[in-house]
Amino acid sequence: MRIIFFLILTLALSYVEAWPGEQEFITVPVDATVKVAEENYYAAKEKAVAKAFGLAVYRAAMSIIPPDDLEQNEEMIQERLVSKGADFVSSYKFLDEITDHASGELTVRLQVTLFFNPIRTVLINGGARVRKRDLPKLVIIIKEQNADFMSESNFMLLSSLTEEILVRNFRQRGFLVADRNDARKAKLDKVVLQAINGDSDATAQVGRALEADLIILGETDVNVTPAEEGERVDVTISVTLRKMPDGVSIVNKIERGGGVYEKVLSGSVETIQSATRIIARDLAIAVMAKWSDLKEGFNG
Repeated sequence: MRIIFFLILTLALSYVEAWPGEQEFITVPVDATVKVAEENYYAAKEKAVAKAFGLAVYRAAMSIIPPDDLEQNEEMIQERLVSKGADFVSSYKFLDEITDHASGELTVRLQVTLFFNPIRTVLINGGARVRKRDLPKLVIIIKEQNADFMSESNFMLLSSLTEEILVRNFRQRGFLVADRNDARKAKLDKVVLQAINGDSDATAQVGRALEADLIILGETDVNVTPAEEGERVDVTISVTLRKMPDGVSIVNKIERGGGVYEKVLSGSVETIQSATRIIARDLAIAVMAKWSDLKEGFNG
C-alpha cells in the first residue's frame, strides 16, 4: 500500500499546481471485489483498492454526463478515466474489508474523495457533453451550547465551530450551502430555533425561504468539569438530515468526544474539531445516498 499512498500524494501535489484556482471535490462511497490469487491477500487488497478508484471516477463522470451520452462515451471514459483512477484521487478512507474464504474473494469498501476539475476537463476534451453537477442545495445550522450568558433564542448571534467546519466541508465538495448568516438575513432566527427543536413545519419554512433541497440541523453541547490534571471537556454533536418539502427527518447522527486539558478553550476546539470531522464524513455519504433515493422517487 505504500506505493499507492506515495502515488496519490505525488499526484495530489501535481493537480494542485495544475489547477491553481479553487478546487472542487466529490466524495464517493464505493465497493470493489477481486479474486485472491494464490492466497496473496496483500496483492488482492492493492488490486481491490485500484479497482475502487476506477469505479469512483466512473461514478463521478456519470454524475455530469447526460444518460443518453454515456454509452457513446463509454470507451473514452474507460480509457482516459477509469484505467487511470488513482490519478484523480485526493484522499481515501477504508470503511470496511471483507474476506470470503469460501469464494476466494476480497472486498474493500472505501470513501474516495476525487479532484473533480480534472475529471470534468478530461470529459470535455474527450468530446463528451458535460452538464452542471446535480447536487442538492443544503442549509446547515448547528446550535452550539457554549455560552450560558446568552438566552437560547439569541443563539443565532453566536458563531458555531461545528457549523463552520460542516459548511466549509460541503462547499469544498461543490455543494451550494446556506448557513446561519443567510437565515438571519431572511429573518428566520425564531423559526430556525423551532426547527432545531424538531418542528418539521418550521424546518419546511426554513427550507422554502432558503430554497434548499436538504437541511442539516443540530446541536453541539460542550460540558466542562474539574479534573485532577486540568479540566475535562466533553462534547456531544447531534445532527439530523431533513428533506424538503415536508421537513421530515431522514437521518440522525450523534458523535461524542472528550479529554482532559490544561487549557479549556484549546481543548474544546480540538474536541469539537475531531468529532465534527467524523460527523462530516458520515453526512457526506448520507446526503448523496438519500439525495439519490429522493431523485428516484421524484422521477418515479
